[in-house]
Amino acid sequence: MTQTLSSVIQADDRATATHLCRALEADPRLRVTAVFRTNQQIYEEVMRQRPAIAVLMLSAHPQATWALAQAIRQGAPGTAVVCAAPHASTDLILDTLRHGAHEFLRLPIRPEELCTVLDRIVETHASDPFGTGAAAKHGRVTAVFSPKGGCGTSFIAANLAAGIHARTVLVDLNLHASSLDLYLGLKPRFSWVDLVENQARLDDQMLASLLLPYNERLSLLAAPAKAEDAEAVGAEQIHHTITALRERFDYVLLDVMHTFDALTLSALDAADDILLVLGLDIAAVRAAQRALTIFQRLEYPRAKTRLVLNRANQQSELELREIERALGQSVSNLIPDDYRTVVGSLNLGHPLLAEPNTSAVAAELQRLLVDCELPQAAQPNTKRGLLDVLLRRNTASLPATPAPPAKTTQPLNLGTPAAKPKRTTPLLMPPTSPVPVPADSLAQEPARSAPLRTQQRVQQKKVPGR
Repeated sequence: MTQTLSSVIQADDRATATHLCRALEADPRLRVTAVFRTNQQIYEEVMRQRPAIAVLMLSAHPQATWALAQAIRQGAPGTAVVCAAPHASTDLILDTLRHGAHEFLRLPIRPEELCTVLDRIVETHASDPFGTGAAAKHGRVTAVFSPKGGCGTSFIAANLAAGIHARTVLVDLNLHASSLDLYLGLKPRFSWVDLVENQARLDDQMLASLLLPYNERLSLLAAPAKAEDAEAVGAEQIHHTITALRERFDYVLLDVMHTFDALTLSALDAADDILLVLGLDIAAVRAAQRALTIFQRLEYPRAKTRLVLNRANQQSELELREIERALGQSVSNLIPDDYRTVVGSLNLGHPLLAEPNTSAVAAELQRLLVDCELPQAAQPNTKRGLLDVLLRRNTASLPATPAPPAKTTQPLNLGTPAAKPKRTTPLLMPPTSPVPVPADSLAQEPARSAPLRTQQRVQQKKVPGR
């Protein structure tokens, strides 16, 4: 199948623009999508559309066109810059190529010369469709994940993405229960389904057209509107798409599904960092325990995972030190419980970090950005939240519950006997390191209804030394 390349044209007069359009569209490999007169207009269109080719008409003073060519090469490396001029001298052609143009065409355009130029561009585009070249852009991928639903991963992912002050794409991988469009107040026209359907001709322009912009920095790759459409998305498509996105954006935020299947593992494998989100309840902590065990079997570096406690409050019978002892890892960040603020943000479709916000939740989310070394527009609030102080400091000095030694192997004992009856079975069993969980634990848990190939992969990829 012939590959069709999109192209935009900059020409000062109508006659030249008409000639360029007719000459380019005479080749079946080219499709002209826009024609502009000024350099500013063509630059803005290239940054928005990311076409395969930008044809620039040289004027009597070519310095402005050379500067435009260099700006396009820097801002859209996947776009080939072709300059054109009538009766051009050899010196002008060489100077133009030295100043950023990929190819040069003499006017009037001859079909055989255009064919040769296109052959070179097609060959380069096929081997490097995003124009990464030797200085390939390698954006940072952060996955926000919880093996238990309802822990607030979508809320955290949407706010972190909105707070990053760099080119960022937010990817909704909750393919059967999407919600990121609600957190951002967007109405997606395209989704993963459209991306999969156009996988064979996925280039920079196609990828850009499938993303929904939230502002000048943030875009969203939405999940399908219908749950049954998610069946078209496979692990290979997820891996390929994340690779393409990280080559185009500075930061990629993944809101990952809550099950350990092939799709989830494909996303977690591609991530540079994993924010493992849990809540102040037994089910969420035990789910986090099992997740850490699986991460060890998958041989993820320990530094890759950061624990985030969401909806932190002092009303729960679980204490922070007990959770950390059970997980064998410290909780890095605590997001306070503020139902009214969070629900108001969701109902308005406006993330808290989209603009300055004085709430305690926004302050801790801002701190999470700082701790994860993600760039931000505003200076973070360095004052610790009240709940953080209460949970981290006051609980350590409660007279009724003396602090046990770290890394103990005794079962958790929540509360005091005088306060409430003691449970007859331990709520959480603190693990040793590495965490000893039976090899068939995935098959025993309902949440681990992963395909057989995923379970085999988790079982076969043992921790070194076992």
